Amino acid sequence: MLERSARNEAAVSAPPVPLGARQVLFFALVAISIIALTWLCALALSAGGSGVIIVALTALFAVTLPWTVISFWNATIGLLIMRSARDPVVAVTPIAGAVRGDEPITASVAILACIRNEPPERVIRGLAPMLAAAGVGERFHLYVLSDTGDSAIAAAEEASFARLGEAWRGRIAVTYRRRTLNAAFKAGNIRDFCDRWGAEHDLALVLDADSVMTAAAVLRLVRIMQVAPRLGILQSLVIGMPSTSAFARLFQFGMRLSMRSYTIGSAWWQGDCGP
Repeated sequence: MLERSARNEAAVSAPPVPLGARQVLFFALVAISIIALTWLCALALSAGGSGVIIVALTALFAVTLPWTVISFWNATIGLLIMRSARDPVVAVTPIAGAVRGDEPITASVAILACIRNEPPERVIRGLAPMLAAAGVGERFHLYVLSDTGDSAIAAAEEASFARLGEAWRGRIAVTYRRRTLNAAFKAGNIRDFCDRWGAEHDLALVLDADSVMTAAAVLRLVRIMQVAPRLGILQSLVIGMPSTSAFARLFQFGMRLSMRSYTIGSAWWQGDCGP
């Protein structure tokens, strides 16, 4: 949230979740796994003798283990929750269960599209699903925040987003702003927005130039933030878009297959301090 708002003083706080025992169990599993795998590595490498090289290889192996082991247990715990819980998201993020899906949108929401030298038509195609939030458009304001330095692309941006503003007039407000000095890049771009318009809104949805979200997903995020106004950042699950590149498609397949279990597992022990 950009600033404290009195928009919903009756909103409920997220119920406390006993994370201490979960974290002890999680890091015990991680520690035991690292110790066991390091011992097995040392055992395998020392079959032909011992020496400085064997010790160095074992140490390097141990250094690389934490991230892999933590990822394994995140995904394993998440998979178990997905198989056993009626609603896995609510199981690890109870505040999500307080949203029915028909609550009125009372917050003023800024949608920030941060772009730099991207084709404006592609950006608009990605924004179109979000702009279709029927009936609540007056609660949203789209800000296209450009750091484009190419004059030809900048001219195309101005024309394209002017047409977009006209097309959505009366439904969702559209503001296009291009900086001539790109200080601090995207972070500076967002700070400039906060300095200019931040006080006018309760929430901000920050997008990249290639981000795509459905209107239903946007409204769900807003409703959860309304129910739990003490949340600082609410993040949805990120998955890759289809691509013509073979490597990118393999990566996208892996994300779609595993990111849900991985994220649910990490949320199980991180609570509202994680993603």
